[in-house]
Amino acid sequence: MKNKILSTLAILLVLGSFVAKAQSLYTFTDFDYPKETVTWGSHSKISYFIPVDKAQLLEENELHLDFKVSDVLDIENSFVTLVVADVPVATKSPDNTDYTLSFTFPFDAEDVVSGFLKVDVINNFHIDNICEIQNESAFWIRRLDSSYIKLDYNNLQSNPQDIANFIPKISYILGVRLQVIII
Repeated sequence: MKNKILSTLAILLVLGSFVAKAQSLYTFTDFDYPKETVTWGSHSKISYFIPVDKAQLLEENELHLDFKVSDVLDIENSFVTLVVADVPVATKSPDNTDYTLSFTFPFDAEDVVSGFLKVDVINNFHIDNICEIQNESAFWIRRLDSSYIKLDYNNLQSNPQDIANFIPKISYILGVRLQVIII
């Protein structure tokens, strides 16, 4: 009987090294941001703080942002910069046919600071030298509702406090029902 219990515990320890992954797709409304966000001005910045559980974060995480900008911009001289965790990661000009642009950025636990993924979007827009002084309302960038955050979480990361909490997790991994008999 003791050999059977020891064998079972050994198997459980080996299987405990495997993790159950769960990728979840979140929109910005899931984090209490509006469906779309508009920022005005030729030089502006908007920040997003996305709560992320760094301890349970695995490797396949992704931030995807879609934007539409004013169609009066001088595309060759207008840029949008994506900054993640206070580090610039990409700068792009809007597409010259539909005035959109997209960023897709993979991130990991190192990018999470104090429980948040901090994302800044900084724009530097131009029309022409004559119009820029008088028409600040012509400069805008809109984050579209197709933007999302994909989080890859380890669902079994929490450490069980006792054997009664540990057995259900192992049962889930093995797909079998286990019972503990305390003598």
